Amino acid sequence: MLLVTVRSRSVPAGPALESYNESTHEFDCGDLRIGIRAGTLFGFRHKIGDLIVAGESCFPFKEGDTRSLEEGILDGAPYDVLLGDHILVLVVIDPLKRVVTIAQSLASWRPCYFSVKSGSFTFSTSVSGLREAGHEVVWDPACMPEYLMYRFVAPPRSMLRGIRKLAGGQLLVVDLEEWQVCEDRRWRWQDGRGVDPKEEITNVLRARIEEWLESFPSTGILLSGGLDSSLLAAIARAAYPDVPTFSTNFSFANSDDGEAQYALSMARHLGVAHQVHNTTPERYLTGWVESIYAAEHPVVHLQSVLLHILFQDRAAAGHGAILCGDGGDNVFGNASHEFLYRYRSAIAFLRTMRVSSTLAPLADALGWHGRWGTLLTRRYDRQLSSVHHFLWLLGRYGDRSIVERLCSCDDAALLGEHPGLLEAYCDKPLLDQVTALGLLFNVHATITIWGKLAEASGISLACPYTSPSVLAAGMSIPWDVKLREQKHLIRAALRQLGVPETLIARRKLSFGFSPRFWAPKGALFQPIVDMAGKVHGEGVLASLQREEGGASMVLWCLLNQFLWMQLFEVGRSVEDLSAEILDRRRTAAQSR
Repeated sequence: MLLVTVRSRSVPAGPALESYNESTHEFDCGDLRIGIRAGTLFGFRHKIGDLIVAGESCFPFKEGDTRSLEEGILDGAPYDVLLGDHILVLVVIDPLKRVVTIAQSLASWRPCYFSVKSGSFTFSTSVSGLREAGHEVVWDPACMPEYLMYRFVAPPRSMLRGIRKLAGGQLLVVDLEEWQVCEDRRWRWQDGRGVDPKEEITNVLRARIEEWLESFPSTGILLSGGLDSSLLAAIARAAYPDVPTFSTNFSFANSDDGEAQYALSMARHLGVAHQVHNTTPERYLTGWVESIYAAEHPVVHLQSVLLHILFQDRAAAGHGAILCGDGGDNVFGNASHEFLYRYRSAIAFLRTMRVSSTLAPLADALGWHGRWGTLLTRRYDRQLSSVHHFLWLLGRYGDRSIVERLCSCDDAALLGEHPGLLEAYCDKPLLDQVTALGLLFNVHATITIWGKLAEASGISLACPYTSPSVLAAGMSIPWDVKLREQKHLIRAALRQLGVPETLIARRKLSFGFSPRFWAPKGALFQPIVDMAGKVHGEGVLASLQREEGGASMVLWCLLNQFLWMQLFEVGRSVEDLSAEILDRRRTAAQSR
């Protein structure tokens, strides 16, 4: 945890940095009192000239790293250069100029919360840090429509009332005279160079992977058997033949879950040891409570609970770091990119004729929600404030009509901060906007949750595809190169590494956890549904207990929120809450 506070003082305490209290980690700097608590997991704090610098790194900070950071800051290097591939979060306080700069890498798996009020600034990478700094930890009801639609809330809004959140790759400068944000910079990338650097992509990835393997000898790979994770495992295997791989599955509820075999087939070809982590229904339920407590946030993905259990198991086995393939889809091409590229002529026609802007409201009113009906009636122009824009279909899981009925909200509430998040990229082509939305919203929010889950078990999580050097290489390649075939560059790299075409070309499978195993009445989540009925209404939750995805995902979000509130607002312990869930499950089983 990194916690930085700046408070105004009514009585000046002398020259800047004249006094420092080691026990309270506070500086008295003139009429400012600055508190810094650097986390135990690669946190650092330094005085560089007149500046106070703190942050968190993905590796232990060495003397050479400190020297490079000091030279970069004194030379006025851009913050993206200062962050590089190693620093996750950086806070620079200038007491003389009375400004504080906060910056976060797009690769950071740290949530970055902040609050700016008159006479007070707080920055924290944990909810517990906010509470320690005196902030009330309360769910913000204003975020509910966006949360139920997308499972996340787009920055700068957070799910906490009165607390904002940095976006991935964002930099803010806060004026400590006016106590307000005076500068806001967003992540940008290079334009395409018109080349096909398969070798470059592989080499950049290899450098990042080998760096982790060298820093953490007990590093393993999350291997689903998909292309992105398979490339990580293949590169790691070439350098370290003994690298282990792991996967999860939902076989405790679905005996037909084929995810384990999908991963094992790739592991067998690569010649790496692979362990499938199994669990039980009871362990999943208690793991859900534990994971929300560890993440300090609703866990969003049903798989998050399995990863929490996997991290605990791997920590017990002595592993210190795990590599994950999240983010590769967004950089090298996903289904949305492929759709936009394949039908670019038709989309250009729709945009020119402005047909979709007329048909979209009509299609929604008539319930014309088939795949093609939906896609052909979306907007593809630059009117990002419209709820009918194609971009706002991406990552949407909740049923819009259900959310509108539950929240009595308008279109603006459904989108929340989504349009503002992409405002800095309104000049970019739609393909690039899809990438920006995916990286800044779904991917970054996901890795901050998974990173917190890993940290709770003492494990460092790395997502090499979101490393700045990998992003710089990947984003510089034109889309007509990346989309020659599905994930052309990833497939080409796997071919170069000798992976057979049968594994490269096999159909991508999305296993997941079907709602039929957890949503209906009497299914896995029934004990929590019964408990949450007192908060959300028994009738409301019962109406959502069906297999249809839009309804069941609203149910999932409401249950996540209920558990979060029990832990962080009501103050129940993980043990107490878990025990009640298991007691209710046993009682229900005995009565059947």
